[in-house]
Amino acid sequence: MPISSKHAGHPAHVSDEEKLAALRVIKRLRDETGVAGREVLAALTACSGQVGLTRRYLRLGAEACADFAWTAEEDRLLLDGADAQAIAALEKRHGQQSVEKRTAFLEQLSNFTSIV
Repeated sequence: MPISSKHAGHPAHVSDEEKLAALRVIKRLRDETGVAGREVLAALTACSGQVGLTRRYLRLGAEACADFAWTAEEDRLLLDGADAQAIAALEKRHGQQSVEKRTAFLEQLSNFTSIV
């Protein structure tokens, strides 16, 4: 489950409770894996906030998780939205539903990055 799916698809204010919950997740993953907080945040971002996948990503490495992790380049293509072929390729690689969920996640991400 993503860190926050409460406001999926809606730009929203992040409550203090949600910020605290996100920080607790980052701290727990940092403590479990021995990885720096910024690296945990980067892994959470690559895994669309899904804690279980992020844990796997941190333990096994990016190459071992390439089947589900998103790259900065893919995010750029998705956010730009101008290249229909690129979007189709992302849908083929990740699935249409995952692309839609990723888009919603990226829209919410700016709300959380200001807390770290």
